[in-house]
Amino acid sequence: VDKDRDPVLGEFFTTESIETCADSIVRESIQNSVDARSGSRPVDVRFSVGCVTKSETGDLFLGLWEHVSVSDEEAGRLCAENGFRYVTVEDFGTTGLRGDPEDVMGDDGDEENEFYFFVRAEGKSPKTGQRGSWGIGKYTYLDVSMINTIFVLTARGGNGPVGGSGPLAIGMAVLKNHKLEGRAYMPDGYLCEVRPLTDGDDDEDAVLPFGPDSDMPEKISAAFNLQRADEPGLSVVVPYVPDELTYEELVRSVARNYGILIGWGDLEVTVVDETGDVATMDSDSILAVLGSLEDNSEREELIDELNLALWGVGLTPGDRTELGRHPLGKHPSWHTDGLMTEEQAKIIRDELAGGRSLAVRVPVPVTEKPDDVTRWSYLDVFFGSSEKKANKPHFYRQGLRISEIPSDTVSGLHALVIIDDEELAGFFGAAEGVSHVNVSSETKSFKGKYAYGANWLKFIKDAPAQILRLARSSEEDEDAGLAEEYFHIPEVEPEPEKEDEPETDPDDTGDIEDPVIPPIKRRVRPYTIAPLVGGGFSVTVNSEVPEGTVLTIDVAYDMPNGNPLKNWAPQDFRLDYMTVEVEGCNLTERSGNRITVASTGESLFKVSVRGFGSNRDLFVDVSLSEDS
Repeated sequence: VDKDRDPVLGEFFTTESIETCADSIVRESIQNSVDARSGSRPVDVRFSVGCVTKSETGDLFLGLWEHVSVSDEEAGRLCAENGFRYVTVEDFGTTGLRGDPEDVMGDDGDEENEFYFFVRAEGKSPKTGQRGSWGIGKYTYLDVSMINTIFVLTARGGNGPVGGSGPLAIGMAVLKNHKLEGRAYMPDGYLCEVRPLTDGDDDEDAVLPFGPDSDMPEKISAAFNLQRADEPGLSVVVPYVPDELTYEELVRSVARNYGILIGWGDLEVTVVDETGDVATMDSDSILAVLGSLEDNSEREELIDELNLALWGVGLTPGDRTELGRHPLGKHPSWHTDGLMTEEQAKIIRDELAGGRSLAVRVPVPVTEKPDDVTRWSYLDVFFGSSEKKANKPHFYRQGLRISEIPSDTVSGLHALVIIDDEELAGFFGAAEGVSHVNVSSETKSFKGKYAYGANWLKFIKDAPAQILRLARSSEEDEDAGLAEEYFHIPEVEPEPEKEDEPETDPDDTGDIEDPVIPPIKRRVRPYTIAPLVGGGFSVTVNSEVPEGTVLTIDVAYDMPNGNPLKNWAPQDFRLDYMTVEVEGCNLTERSGNRITVASTGESLFKVSVRGFGSNRDLFVDVSLSEDS
């Protein structure tokens, strides 16, 4: 049977790494379950780790092993084992896989035809702007199975859905292309009913699920201890899972990736292990579950972020600072005038100086081509105090943690970027890769779709650091003279001027006058170094320079004797852990005690570095040269 294929599989299997195979299956399954929510109650997802013997599975694997063995020799050896581990994923309070199970053609715009897109299509999805939108995430399940096989059981809600309420059951395997007994086989295999379509040609068989009149739904349910009776929803069985997919890893992954959505009351998750131990995560218990995880920096970060998110979700409009709208049709930039008023900047500074949490709303226009109709949306940034010097901001789209987005760190603060509004969530989701851990303006779903799309994507990623920059820059009085009280700035070597030698009269016997020694003119530095409020410094180039001009900054703690730069050590500080803000240039290096930037040719060329303590003097060495 040939599938409806788009060429996305290679991208899926080579995409950005995520932390564990538990992360892979947790992130994909829950986002699809939340998208399929059928009412106002929280979606309920249940993960269960179990063991079963081959005899207990009956004929469910009949005819499969010979294909597995020739397709993957190592996987084929698993056949000799008497028992195996499996994971089941079941959701409740959802719609199940809707649509006509006899629909073999599909319609890309049909949002209530999930059965077709899950079973028959590849690289396609009816979903737009939702948590999972690649139509290929189901391959996560197949990838986690060491024999690339899953069993699917679904019951469907609604009033008399086409094809009935179910349950419907089907087994799916995606192997490599292979030959068996001289016959070539395509990758896809099914445990299914094979018969002509009800209204089709009697001579043409189709792959169809087993229905409620078959005993197959009950066989699958009994073999793997599924909990579904007749409630609408989806149950997926992943057999032959690796040893590293454990109960503990599943609990940690749920807490890591969906702790905020659980805390907000939109999701409840249960994890059960082989011995019957149960972890229940809901809005009442999620903090306790996080506290029970292994004691490390990630646990503390997750607890702090969840507390910050819970504080932010209950805010009223008056509790937030809402920035100004960026002018439409103008290149998106945080340097555009009018985004933050002096009053707003003072509010932000005062709240943070007082150790209080802060919420800032940032309006963002979404203009989709070709109609070019702009719909205003927004993101929220929550700031909360942190004992760590530098923290990476974390981004959440509709409760899902998009974990690998590069963004400048913020000093002494946690920063959460919450993208929950449907318009901006659709924009951001279109830029996500298949594993939803990063964003790129080059994805198929995003590229060319939005006006200034790539620029707005960068605007969003830069939001936490740029909000703080705008708030702080309004109070800074960067006096170069004052800088000398805080920094040791290497002197620029003087350049004496040559004077014409006066003509002398050889017959002149008068008194010899003292020679006039002209003052030595010092070379004017092409840059200004200034202290920043709260600890740090800025370097501003004093005049326009060509694009590509390189500014190199080396920093160390000053010392009375010796060379500070040669005596710098990583335990002093690391610039890659500090907040670095650049204007009119691109950051090309940030490591150890060196920063290198290249000018973009704009009138303002400035670098600001924050995160130093205020009790130590700094030695700042700056060099400026055109890039050759």
